[in-house]
Amino acid sequence: MNFKHFVGRNAVPITLIAAAIGFLSGYGVTTKLAGWTMMPALGVSVLMFIMVGGGVFAIATNIVSAYTLEAAMYEQQVIGFINRMRSFSRSIKNVSFRKEVEHSGELILTLIERTREGQPNNLYSCVLLLAKWLDETALKILPQYLDMQDHPEFQDNARDRMQKAEQAFETFNQGFLIANIKLIESGQNMAFDVAVQMMEASKHDRV
Repeated sequence: MNFKHFVGRNAVPITLIAAAIGFLSGYGVTTKLAGWTMMPALGVSVLMFIMVGGGVFAIATNIVSAYTLEAAMYEQQVIGFINRMRSFSRSIKNVSFRKEVEHSGELILTLIERTREGQPNNLYSCVLLLAKWLDETALKILPQYLDMQDHPEFQDNARDRMQKAEQAFETFNQGFLIANIKLIESGQNMAFDVAVQMMEASKHDRV
């Protein structure tokens, strides 16, 4: 996790911690070194809290904005990669594999959207990982798969290698994409169940 990523996920606690340090430092300096009484010392400490907190928040906001823009850039990159996958899939003769590749694109978009809704702090990591995966695996597999499909005589064990590619997509869809969507949903479902229980418990309350 780089610095920008860390600040992007923790901007508010970083701001509060820095402001608290400013408050404590101001109070310590004014009471112990300057010998001020409590009320003037508190006034200066509150001022330090506001100044330090405001300054750190301004810096963190700029970093968060850059972090958000970077996440959006990777998301657009992922969408571009999905469009290329769909373009390749139109030439796949194996109907079930063609559907599997198309399903990958649908699941990837679903994972991004569910992450945005349920775990927004993880959106950057999600789109970055997907962009790297698509670029380094799917978009290398599919062109060669089509070449083996159309010219098997030029390849050793073309059918076996094609089957491995088909299995790899199925495993990725089930073992990574759907598994992660379910993981996000499990958190949402927990919040849903708690809310339902609270509403059910309200029948015992009287105004």
